[in-house]
Amino acid sequence: MFLLILGIGGTVFAAEKSEKVKVLLITGGHAFEEAQFFKVFKENQDITLTTAVQGRTDATAYERDGLTNFDVVVLYDFRKNITAEEKAKFMSLFDKGVGLVVLHHALIAYPFWPEYEHIIGGKYPETDPKNPVTEQAGYQHDVEVPVVIVAKDHPITAGLRISPSTMKSTGDSTRNRTSSH
Repeated sequence: MFLLILGIGGTVFAAEKSEKVKVLLITGGHAFEEAQFFKVFKENQDITLTTAVQGRTDATAYERDGLTNFDVVVLYDFRKNITAEEKAKFMSLFDKGVGLVVLHHALIAYPFWPEYEHIIGGKYPETDPKNPVTEQAGYQHDVEVPVVIVAKDHPITAGLRISPSTMKSTGDSTRNRTSSH
């Protein structure tokens, strides 16, 4: 949840400060505490929230009119499959300068699409769809992870006052990259 607040709280992606940030929040594929999760977004008066739930098998949330009209897309979904058309629509976000925030379960999405791993900076290792999780993969709750803002002038991190500190994380054996921009 910390990353979510970093990505949206206090940052204005819209052209003028008086405009609300248009957020598309994509969920699906896993259970979660919906009331608490959505409350974070609904109580943020600086955003206009649109929600979408991925289809049962594919990344259908990208098949919407106006996908690139959002300022930021927040992924909290867990889809394994993505069609070539859905990949193209996902990639169009970057052509239009739409921001992307990837949360928790979305790290597991699209394990057989290498470009997704490159975009989000990590993946949960899977080797065989019939045996989905490799033996060395796993997670551990309440792991302290060092947090350092590298790009202090980036629109997402500009103005944040975080001294080198730690945050709680799940995941001790995913292929997460440690630096961010």
